[in-house]
Parts: sequence; structure tokens; C-alpha cells
Amino acid sequence: MPASSKKQAQKRPGARRASTAGRRAQRPGGVARRAPRPSAGPLTDDPVVLEARRRAEVRHLSFLFLLSAISLLLFMTYAFAGLLRVGLPAMVNVAWLGSMVSGWAATWFYAIYVTAVQRRWFWFALVAFPATSVPCAVAYAWTRRMEIEEEVPGDPRQRTRDKRGAR
Repeated sequence: MPASSKKQAQKRPGARRASTAGRRAQRPGGVARRAPRPSAGPLTDDPVVLEARRRAEVRHLSFLFLLSAISLLLFMTYAFAGLLRVGLPAMVNVAWLGSMVSGWAATWFYAIYVTAVQRRWFWFALVAFPATSVPCAVAYAWTRRMEIEEEVPGDPRQRTRDKRGAR
């Protein structure tokens, strides 16, 4: 639209603008509003709030589990393909090996960091050994996450576990 016609459109009282969402949000009672925040889940009336240190630990454990599980899946798939004697093209083989090695290295360094920060020396010794670092990192992230879930007071999921007789 040329500049002169934009000015004319602004001067006309009934002219429509391309977007008025910003103006509606500024006016009281405007149409553009944020949607209400969904609740934490069907079992909870109030979400469980963790302290900052515990939240950071859960975030580290989640990332460690994701990283180590993907690395372990790459190793296991490669071993399974080797047992079945599946031939891979050279470029796929190089990319796969590169992904496995970089996943192993990232898991090794990050698992050492996470276990050292949390002062879990037994797990530190297990993940520091390069041959066992990936499976032990998966096991550590999973078991520590379960420990944290059991430690959280007022966790509604704990009540349902107790009802059905688990743990």
C-alpha cells in the first residue's frame, strides 16, 4: 500500500487496520487476553513446589537421563545391527560412530559433573570408569529421580502409589 493511501486510511473514521490486537490488549476489557494457566494435573489442587537447589538437581538429572539414554540406545542399536550383520553405507557408519563417540564423551563428562556436584561418590566412581559411564549414568539419573519423588512431601502421586500397594 503506498504511503499516501495509508495516511488516507488512517484519516477515515471507519477504516480498518491490519492488526489491532495490541490496542485491544491495552484497553480495559479488551478481547485479547491470555488463556488461563492449566492446573498441575488431575490429582493435584496445588502444584508441588521444590526449592531452587532441588529444582536444579532435577533439571540436571533430566538432561543426564536424556543424554545417556540416547547414547545407550545408539550403542545398543549398533550392536544389534552388528549381530544381525546389517550392512550400513560408509557415510551412515561414520555418522553413527561419530554420534556414539560424542554421546559417550558428553555423557561421561556431564555424569562426572552431576555426581560430583551432588557428592554421590559411589555413583561418581561408577560413571568415572569409561566403559560403564553410559549405563551407570542412565541408572543414576533414574534412581536419583525416584529418590527425589519419594522425598517430596505432599506429592499427590505418592498417595496413589500407596493406595495400589506399590513400594
